[in-house]
Amino acid sequence: DLGIGRGPGGLPQSTKALQWDAANGTMPLSEKVAELKKFLHNQLDEDGPFQGLYASPMPPQPPDLFMLGTNASSGEFAAELGMPYVFALFLHNDEDVMYQAIEAYRNRFDCSTGASPQAMLALPVIVAETDEEAARYASEVKVVRIRLESGRTLTVGNLEAGEEFGKQSGEKYQIEVSDAKVVHGATETALDKLQEIQRIYHADEIFAVTAIDSFQKRLRSYELLGDIYKNAAARW
Repeated sequence: DLGIGRGPGGLPQSTKALQWDAANGTMPLSEKVAELKKFLHNQLDEDGPFQGLYASPMPPQPPDLFMLGTNASSGEFAAELGMPYVFALFLHNDEDVMYQAIEAYRNRFDCSTGASPQAMLALPVIVAETDEEAARYASEVKVVRIRLESGRTLTVGNLEAGEEFGKQSGEKYQIEVSDAKVVHGATETALDKLQEIQRIYHADEIFAVTAIDSFQKRLRSYELLGDIYKNAAARW
């Protein structure tokens, strides 16, 4: 699988470096996606700017492309391109926006490509031995958002990263720290919550992002999450 999005997700200076193209200017993302598809299938135009560039090593099956996003416009963009779409709630933390994005994606999906919509959710999930333990870990997960004077808002990993982003942006900024909306609980509780989310959004797939500082506790959460799928086989 190959997930792509509108932004590289780094600090302003690294973003500028990655997007810099003095010779040709900025290429629209839709054109970048088209070029990427050709590249992955070794079908670049012979007279194009990337002629002679090949994917190496070439796997037996080229990776499937997924559009990643955190707002309704990204859902609309994925729909226009006829691509699978993944909404990252663990970054945005707003369930209303997630609903709008998935609705926009399904309503505007371009079926003329022969593809069908695939809506997926990347959720913050924590599973523990008990509901109380999971709730304790979930309460420690925070979402740090920076709001720039220009109107842009971004989610960063921690307060220090937010301060550094603000300094590099050269703009006035505000940083907001809020509790993350984590799907959490012991195995049965977490399963019920995940089933409810799947029912509401008709998600074709759910990705779990577990943000626990302790590696062993994080690993245990994923192990218990695996148990959920074993239990779910009999219920779904």
